[in-house]
Amino acid sequence: SVFSRVIIVLHKMSQIAGVVGALITCDPAVKQYILYLEEKDRGGDKGTPIWLIDDLDSNHLIIRHDKVDHVKREVAKFVEQQNTRKQG
Repeated sequence: SVFSRVIIVLHKMSQIAGVVGALITCDPAVKQYILYLEEKDRGGDKGTPIWLIDDLDSNHLIIRHDKVDHVKREVAKFVEQQNTRKQG
């Protein structure tokens, strides 16, 4: 399943404006969901990202380290919903 391979790796990266980033490696569908979460957390505003540092490619993002747990929880809910729909 495209949702079964979500890997979140913490990297002590060069600090960008004093923020430590975490590299997120995931399938493109999950990445799109993470981008949706960022937009939702901004209240739908297309302005300055809150916790997204960089959108690297179709499988990688860098987010603020302090938001990793939030993203993990939300992605886990999303994957659970997708698995439940497939079984039902």
